[in-house]
This record gives sequence, C-alpha cells and structure tokens, in this order.
Amino acid sequence: MRSSESASRRVRTLERPSGGVVEERRIDEGVEHAIDGQRDGATVVICLDGVGTAALERETYLMRAGFIAILRGAVTLRIGAGPRGVRWLSLRWPERSLQALGPPKRGLERTRALYGRASVGLAWRISEELRVKDSLAPWAVDVMAGGIAVALTRGSRRHPPTPALATRARRAIDRAGYGNISLAKIARELGCSPEHLSRLFRRSFGLTPSRYAMWRRIEQAKRMLLAGTRPVSDIGIELGFSDASHFGRHFRAWTGVSPARFRENRG
Repeated sequence: MRSSESASRRVRTLERPSGGVVEERRIDEGVEHAIDGQRDGATVVICLDGVGTAALERETYLMRAGFIAILRGAVTLRIGAGPRGVRWLSLRWPERSLQALGPPKRGLERTRALYGRASVGLAWRISEELRVKDSLAPWAVDVMAGGIAVALTRGSRRHPPTPALATRARRAIDRAGYGNISLAKIARELGCSPEHLSRLFRRSFGLTPSRYAMWRRIEQAKRMLLAGTRPVSDIGIELGFSDASHFGRHFRAWTGVSPARFRENRG
C-alpha cells in the first residue's frame, strides 16, 4: 500500500469551544494512514463509510461504517483503504477537556475497538455540521461530541475487552495458514458451537471467521502478486483456491479488480 499525505485528504476540520479538534478525512484505495493518539488525552475514530482495515495494538479489524476506535494515550491506529476508500471522523479530547467531561469520560479511559450505532449516528450529524460553517456549528459539534462520549460510556458496559475465545479462534485461523478452514473443527477444539463462535468472532472483529480467513488469503495474494512475476494461477493454488477462475472470482469480490489487473495497476 502507498503511504503518503498527499493521498490522504482532509475534508473538514474544526476546533471545539471546550477544547480539542474534530477532523474528517478520507483515503483512497491502496493508501495507508496512521493516527497517533495523544500522550495526555483521548482520541475517538469513527468510520463513516468505505471498507478497509484498522490495526490497533495487536489486533486487525475490518474498518467499515460503524467501526469505532478509542485511543487512550500514545497508541497508533493504522488504517488501510480497500477498493472504495475509507472516510472517517476523528475527535480529540486533551486531558483538561477530558476531565471536564465528568462521568462520560469513563468511556474514553481505555484503548479499544468496537462496532456501534448511537455514536456513529452522532458522527454523521457532526459531518453535516462541518459543512454548515456558521457561527453555531462549533457549539453544535461540541454538544454532539459530548453525546458520543456518553454513548461510549454506556456502551462500555456492553463491550468488554475482546473475549479470550474470539482471540483463541483468531490465532487458530492464523496458524492454519492460507488454506480452507473448518469452523466446526475450531469450535469443537474450543468447546463451543460454530454458531456461538461465529457471532462472538464477528462482534469482536467485524467479520465472521470464514470471511476473516478469506481476507487473510486475499491480503497474502496481494503481497505475492506484487513481489514477483509468478503466474496468477500458481498463486491461487498455493493459497488454497481450486483454480484460477475460483481465485479470480474471490479476489475481484474483495478488491474490485482481477488479480492480473491488480498487478498491472501496481506495477
């Protein structure tokens, strides 16, 4: 992926009266962007639309509309855009304004990732206010930023740290390599039903175990396509696809282009 400030477009930015900045940003396909947290303060990142990946600490999540990351202290969120690009809103609370929040600051006290609704609805309204540009917009944005803090605090009771079972399932998929996986076998080894494991995994990482496994295969395929001139069919077979057509169909569904076109575009 490319990593350049010119490919990352700041759409809107605004300083809040209570302190801190709200920024809306978009990156295009194939671009990576890093968001650094504040050593003293909190940062909330909410995906508005698009599809990509979000790496936070030791985990990688599907970044889609509804993805929320809370960065507490000096941590980094690394975003990679998929075929449609990714657009997000980031809100920063310096320590002084964080303390002024009172009880709602509890939802911003630890680094975590989740998929939400109430906070995302407010993020969309903030995005609209950023386009108003009148004298009341900063105050409206400030009120809704406070609402996001309240929603995250309420939601923190329903979003504990990533369950150990989901983490163990993810590690099992990673150890299995890039071939096909058996969800039933993994669930049996972990002592739960496939249905329960699938629900828990999706709630934790934003996609089901089977789609996570396919995402890993497609990401590895991208790296192999760019690393040399091996035939596309050979790469597909090595990654567990039955033939070039099977490989091309899944690759196109995830990236929007065929493997050959992907290689040509990045060449």
